[in-house]
Amino acid sequence: QNRSALSVAREHSFPYISLITIMAWRSSGTTNAEMVDKLKRFGVISSDAIESGFRKVDRKFFVPKGNEDMAHLDQPLKEGNVHISAPHIYGSALEALELIPNSP
Repeated sequence: QNRSALSVAREHSFPYISLITIMAWRSSGTTNAEMVDKLKRFGVISSDAIESGFRKVDRKFFVPKGNEDMAHLDQPLKEGNVHISAPHIYGSALEALELIPNSP
């Protein structure tokens, strides 16, 4: 059964952020597809809409120049004034919004 990290945290009364941190760092991949597969497997992302967005928008297009080889690692990247959070942070935030596809 694929449950979100939030549902597991609620069920076991664990602090949500601690559980995300434990599972998220295992979500690195060598490709965008592998990274998304792991984010989904470890419950960081659970909705089809969020998964689809992650698959359509490759992180490699947003990493600081010279860090492309690290694009699919589940860790924050920073160079100078450019900083992007780890993919699990974006997945967690988007899931928390409980978005509804095609809603007004």
